[in-house]
Amino acid sequence: MPRVPTFEAPALPRLAESLNALTVEELKWYVAALPGKAPTRKGELVEMVSSALSNPSYLRELWAKLSEGQGQVISEVVYNLKGIYDPEVIEAKYPLVSQPAKPQSYYGYFGRDKKVEASAFDLFFYYGNYIGRHIPSDLVELLRTFIPYPPALAMASQAEPPAAVLDPDDLDPDDP
Repeated sequence: MPRVPTFEAPALPRLAESLNALTVEELKWYVAALPGKAPTRKGELVEMVSSALSNPSYLRELWAKLSEGQGQVISEVVYNLKGIYDPEVIEAKYPLVSQPAKPQSYYGYFGRDKKVEASAFDLFFYYGNYIGRHIPSDLVELLRTFIPYPPALAMASQAEPPAAVLDPDDLDPDDP
Protein backbone atom coordinates (compact mmCIF):
# COMPACT_ATOMS: atom_id res chain seq x y z
CA MET A 1 0.00 0.00 0.00
CA PRO A 2 1.49 3.39 -0.95
CA ARG A 3 2.27 5.78 1.81
CA VAL A 4 0.63 9.14 1.88
CA PRO A 5 3.23 11.85 2.37
CA THR A 6 2.66 13.83 5.51
CA PHE A 7 3.78 17.34 6.20
CA GLU A 8 5.41 18.08 9.50
CA ALA A 9 5.84 21.68 10.47
CA PRO A 10 9.45 22.46 11.30
CA ALA A 11 10.24 22.73 14.98
CA LEU A 12 10.27 26.23 16.40
CA PRO A 13 13.77 27.52 17.00
CA ARG A 14 14.82 28.54 20.47
CA LEU A 15 15.34 32.23 21.28
CA ALA A 16 19.15 32.04 20.99
CA GLU A 17 18.86 30.49 17.51
CA SER A 18 16.38 33.14 16.38
CA LEU A 19 18.62 35.91 17.69
CA ASN A 20 21.81 34.49 16.22
CA ALA A 21 20.15 34.38 12.79
CA LEU A 22 19.73 38.17 12.88
CA THR A 23 22.22 40.76 11.69
CA VAL A 24 23.78 43.25 14.09
CA GLU A 25 21.51 46.01 12.73
CA GLU A 26 18.41 43.86 13.30
CA LEU A 27 19.58 43.02 16.83
CA LYS A 28 20.11 46.71 17.57
CA TRP A 29 16.50 47.31 16.54
CA TYR A 30 15.30 44.83 19.20
CA VAL A 31 17.76 46.10 21.82
CA ALA A 32 16.50 49.68 21.36
CA ALA A 33 13.21 48.56 22.97
CA LEU A 34 15.03 47.33 26.09
CA PRO A 35 16.25 49.46 28.99
CA GLY A 36 19.95 50.15 29.22
CA LYS A 37 22.77 51.07 26.89
CA ALA A 38 23.04 48.96 23.75
CA PRO A 39 26.29 47.05 23.31
CA THR A 40 27.95 46.97 19.89
CA ARG A 41 29.12 43.38 19.46
CA LYS A 42 26.73 40.76 18.12
CA GLY A 43 27.30 38.29 20.96
CA GLU A 44 26.60 40.98 23.54
CA LEU A 45 23.44 42.09 21.70
CA VAL A 46 22.19 38.49 21.57
CA GLU A 47 22.93 38.09 25.28
CA MET A 48 21.13 41.31 26.20
CA VAL A 49 17.91 40.36 24.39
CA SER A 50 18.11 36.73 25.45
CA SER A 51 18.65 37.48 29.13
CA ALA A 52 15.85 40.07 29.17
CA LEU A 53 13.31 37.74 27.55
CA SER A 54 14.39 34.74 29.63
CA ASN A 55 13.70 36.68 32.84
CA PRO A 56 10.10 35.84 33.93
CA SER A 57 9.66 39.10 35.86
CA TYR A 58 10.79 41.23 32.90
CA LEU A 59 8.54 39.18 30.60
CA ARG A 60 5.60 40.03 32.87
CA GLU A 61 6.55 43.73 32.67
CA LEU A 62 6.53 43.51 28.88
CA TRP A 63 3.17 41.73 28.99
CA ALA A 64 1.73 44.55 31.11
CA LYS A 65 2.73 47.09 28.41
CA LEU A 66 0.68 45.34 25.72
CA SER A 67 -2.77 46.45 24.65
CA GLU A 68 -5.59 44.00 25.27
CA GLY A 69 -5.66 43.08 21.57
CA GLN A 70 -1.90 42.52 21.41
CA GLY A 71 -2.11 40.23 24.45
CA GLN A 72 -4.90 38.26 22.80
CA VAL A 73 -2.82 37.89 19.62
CA ILE A 74 0.15 36.55 21.59
CA SER A 75 -2.16 34.17 23.50
CA GLU A 76 -3.60 32.97 20.20
CA VAL A 77 -0.14 32.33 18.76
CA VAL A 78 1.09 30.59 21.92
CA TYR A 79 -1.92 28.37 22.62
CA ASN A 80 -3.71 27.81 19.32
CA LEU A 81 -1.12 28.33 16.59
CA LYS A 82 1.79 26.43 18.16
CA GLY A 83 4.03 29.50 18.25
CA ILE A 84 3.69 30.37 14.57
CA TYR A 85 2.14 33.71 13.63
CA ASP A 86 -0.41 33.05 10.88
CA PRO A 87 -1.31 36.50 9.50
CA GLU A 88 -4.53 35.31 7.86
CA VAL A 89 -5.90 33.75 11.05
CA ILE A 90 -4.80 36.66 13.23
CA GLU A 91 -6.17 39.31 10.88
CA ALA A 92 -9.52 37.51 10.67
CA LYS A 93 -9.81 37.10 14.43
CA TYR A 94 -8.20 40.36 15.56
CA PRO A 95 -8.72 42.89 12.72
CA LEU A 96 -7.95 45.92 14.89
CA VAL A 97 -4.48 44.69 15.94
CA SER A 98 -1.66 45.51 13.53
CA GLN A 99 0.96 42.92 12.72
CA PRO A 100 4.14 42.99 14.75
CA ALA A 101 6.79 45.16 13.12
CA LYS A 102 10.05 43.65 12.05
CA PRO A 103 13.51 45.11 11.77
CA GLN A 104 14.20 46.69 8.43
CA SER A 105 16.90 44.99 6.48
CA TYR A 106 19.95 46.93 5.44
CA TYR A 107 19.58 45.44 1.99
CA GLY A 108 16.80 46.72 -0.18
CA TYR A 109 16.37 47.40 -3.86
CA PHE A 110 13.99 50.33 -3.49
CA GLY A 111 15.60 52.00 -0.53
CA ARG A 112 14.40 52.22 3.00
CA ASP A 113 10.97 52.90 4.35
CA LYS A 114 10.34 55.11 7.34
CA LYS A 115 12.19 53.66 10.32
CA VAL A 116 9.88 51.97 12.83
CA GLU A 117 11.00 51.51 16.42
CA ALA A 118 10.48 48.17 18.16
CA SER A 119 7.73 47.98 20.76
CA ALA A 120 7.06 45.55 23.59
CA PHE A 121 4.78 43.62 21.21
CA ASP A 122 7.55 43.29 18.61
CA LEU A 123 10.00 41.80 21.12
CA PHE A 124 7.97 38.58 21.22
CA PHE A 125 8.23 37.86 17.48
CA TYR A 126 11.11 36.73 15.26
CA TYR A 127 11.39 35.60 11.67
CA GLY A 128 12.72 32.30 10.33
CA ASN A 129 13.09 31.43 6.65
CA TYR A 130 11.19 28.15 6.88
CA ILE A 131 8.49 29.03 9.38
CA GLY A 132 7.98 32.76 8.96
CA ARG A 133 7.12 34.98 11.90
CA HIS A 134 7.05 33.08 15.19
CA ILE A 135 7.58 33.16 18.93
CA PRO A 136 10.63 31.04 19.86
CA SER A 137 9.90 27.73 21.61
CA ASP A 138 11.52 28.59 24.95
CA LEU A 139 9.63 31.89 25.02
CA VAL A 140 6.39 30.01 24.30
CA GLU A 141 7.09 27.76 27.31
CA LEU A 142 7.72 30.74 29.59
CA LEU A 143 4.62 32.59 28.38
CA ARG A 144 2.41 29.58 29.02
CA THR A 145 3.25 29.83 32.71
CA PHE A 146 1.36 33.11 33.15
CA ILE A 147 -0.58 34.37 30.13
CA PRO A 148 -4.29 33.57 29.83
CA TYR A 149 -5.84 31.48 27.08
CA PRO A 150 -7.23 33.54 24.21
CA PRO A 151 -10.93 34.36 24.39
CA ALA A 152 -13.28 31.82 22.87
CA LEU A 153 -14.68 32.76 19.50
CA ALA A 154 -18.20 34.11 19.95
CA MET A 155 -20.84 35.07 17.48
CA ALA A 156 -23.77 37.27 18.41
CA SER A 157 -27.19 35.81 17.71
CA GLN A 158 -30.82 36.70 18.16
CA ALA A 159 -33.62 34.71 19.82
CA GLU A 160 -35.99 35.36 16.90
CA PRO A 161 -35.32 35.46 13.15
CA PRO A 162 -35.54 38.85 11.41
CA ALA A 163 -39.10 40.10 10.72
CA ALA A 164 -38.59 40.49 6.97
CA VAL A 165 -36.15 39.07 4.50
CA LEU A 166 -35.46 41.16 1.42
CA ASP A 167 -35.69 39.51 -1.97
CA PRO A 168 -32.71 40.64 -4.09
CA ASP A 169 -34.98 40.77 -7.16
CA ASP A 170 -37.12 43.46 -5.51
CA LEU A 171 -34.19 45.84 -5.02
CA ASP A 172 -33.73 48.77 -7.39
CA PRO A 173 -30.17 48.61 -8.86
CA ASP A 174 -30.03 52.41 -9.13
CA ASP A 175 -30.95 52.92 -5.47
CA PRO A 176 -27.80 53.11 -3.32
